[in-house]
Amino acid sequence: EQQRYAVSRLRERYLAEGFGAATVVMELTNLSPGEVNVTFRIVEGPPLLITSIEIAGTLPVPEEDVRAALRTKPGDRYVRATQRKAQTEIIRLFRTSGYYEVDVHAKWELGEPHQGSLHFAIDPGPLFKIQFSGNQHFSDTHLLELMDLQTRPIITDGTWRELARRIRRAYQEAGYYLAQVD
Repeated sequence: EQQRYAVSRLRERYLAEGFGAATVVMELTNLSPGEVNVTFRIVEGPPLLITSIEIAGTLPVPEEDVRAALRTKPGDRYVRATQRKAQTEIIRLFRTSGYYEVDVHAKWELGEPHQGSLHFAIDPGPLFKIQFSGNQHFSDTHLLELMDLQTRPIITDGTWRELARRIRRAYQEAGYYLAQVD
């Protein structure tokens, strides 16, 4: 059972690194009682290549900007971590433009042998216009940076309440002890 698990984990790792045809064989050689040599024979095979990148959804930002944020292009080797990083960069781009509830689904679709397409379905959600009133000591940009909204995994009502708490704390630390933030 441990042998099958080890081979399975190595195979999964090679798949995640873009080698879908990798073969993994484990050989055991008994040396003496209680002692064995374990040898893994791995043939990577050809890498999985991205033939196209499809972007679907309503795009309130230019598609060229979305494609630039991906940092991958057709002809590149498919790597699962790169797909997740591209998804994160799309979210960052949209949040920078005020779409804080953007939802991005990424999918790898195998086509020809060792080739496939990356698909990104983007739902930008509503455009947020964040305004601060009454603030004179800190800039709007500084106040928004207290939460780093572009990199948060999700943004909820609790995120906005936490931003208000952090703004109040920043004012109090600057000597405005009676500051109120709603």
